Amino acid sequence: MQCTIYDKGIPQFLASQNPTRPSANKRSNSFICILGKFAVASVPFRDETEIGSTGPMPRSIAMRKPSPSPTVGKSRITTMRKPCLRMIWCYLRTVLHTPQQRKSKRSSSLRNSKFFVHFAAISTKFASSQTPMNKKIYLDNAATTVTDPRVVDAMLPYFTEKYGNPSSTHFFGQEAHIALNDARASIAAFLHVAQESVIFTGGASEAIHLAIKGLAKAHVKKGRHIVASSFEHSTTLAALNDLSREGWTVSFVKPNIQGIVDVDAFLAACTDETSLAILMAVQNEVGTIQPISAIAQALKEKKIHFHVDGAQAVGDMNLNLQHLPVTSFVLAAHKFHGPKGIAALYVAPGVEIETLISGSQEFGLRAGTQNVPLAVGMQKALEIQQEEQALRTERLVEINAYARTCLTETIPDIHFHIDATTPASPHILSIAFPGTSGESLMRRLDLDGIAVSTASACASGSGRVSHVLTAMGISEELAQATLRLSFSHLTTREEIDALVTSLAFHVGQIRHMNITY
Repeated sequence: MQCTIYDKGIPQFLASQNPTRPSANKRSNSFICILGKFAVASVPFRDETEIGSTGPMPRSIAMRKPSPSPTVGKSRITTMRKPCLRMIWCYLRTVLHTPQQRKSKRSSSLRNSKFFVHFAAISTKFASSQTPMNKKIYLDNAATTVTDPRVVDAMLPYFTEKYGNPSSTHFFGQEAHIALNDARASIAAFLHVAQESVIFTGGASEAIHLAIKGLAKAHVKKGRHIVASSFEHSTTLAALNDLSREGWTVSFVKPNIQGIVDVDAFLAACTDETSLAILMAVQNEVGTIQPISAIAQALKEKKIHFHVDGAQAVGDMNLNLQHLPVTSFVLAAHKFHGPKGIAALYVAPGVEIETLISGSQEFGLRAGTQNVPLAVGMQKALEIQQEEQALRTERLVEINAYARTCLTETIPDIHFHIDATTPASPHILSIAFPGTSGESLMRRLDLDGIAVSTASACASGSGRVSHVLTAMGISEELAQATLRLSFSHLTTREEIDALVTSLAFHVGQIRHMNITY
């Protein structure tokens, strides 16, 4: 595929867009050197005397007509190789902004120009055509997973045929009620707990708020002190922030450089007034598996309630809660190829918990008509996960190792935040590319049709450095240069090859141009 650039005028445009930089025209002439490396023929810009008056807002790029050169209507065209477009894009963003503008991201004059819009459209079209096999590649499975078609098939009848309210006493309601109880029983069996201990909520965030706030307020007589790790999910931190405004004190325990919370340090933070301890089972940004069992046993002896966020844990840990004495535990269906919008909260039998939304449903702990189709979908997804557990785990281990090898052999100077020997989930890989910006890499990969992330989806777009990486002691420079890759059993080697190829190009280009915006 070749691209066409039309003949109008750019040296004056460079100067007019950035009058504070008199060297703009001079630097534009040096742009020939960049084009010369990638163009079929090196085509210098017209001299300003040849251009004449082009107006304040030229519509396209000016180049002197090579000899000989075809003409199309009134426009002369020059055909170049595709890599040239990327070089033009990066060069313009560098030349047209002062260092202060790049740093503060004040570039509205350029972004609003017709030239920038026109060129952005060309670049986007070019970049989107670069994904091998002309398919989109999804490597953000820690954020959410594709719903298994078998799960969709299981849910469909409860949208159109068995649509009764499970609280109704007539036939339609009882049919839905039976399906809801079957789903609850299936999830309880997976966790090895009593059916009455499983509560359906509208998602993991709701379940986490219900567990943390409900346990803290129900057991306030023991004390208003809570212990948690400093790299919990943003939802957990939000719940703790709410409680801190109501008079609770929270002690945060930092993990080590490998993303593991030390058992002794966690227990040392507990006091006689500690009523609740909180720790996620599998860290959602770096994938480390936490020592939940050892901490749970010790907290049981101290008579401290223990809440565990297990959203990322399905498939990575033995979730037999009979041998894991936790007070509450959260599962999120969309993390294991189930539907979004539903989660299951386990609350240990006999433990008092204060409700957030009063009502009769879900044993009085969560009001509102239960979502039967999603409950059925969660049940089906969990059943499939159990049936295919060994195969999926084997596939994820293979893909993780392949990705590590390919990235290490292809791209120099990269940093894996978690060593291959550290206990971690194989579906999450956190990598820093020094000399780049993770946000910039993520957007460039997105244009290439490859979806990755820089951090948790719930914290994405905040503009802040990942609190997870800073809690681990990672430098701000490395944290800002980090991408999170997260795989599923559906991820292929061909997709990893495409990712590595695209990453190698972008990392090399950003480092060479020294642009980390």
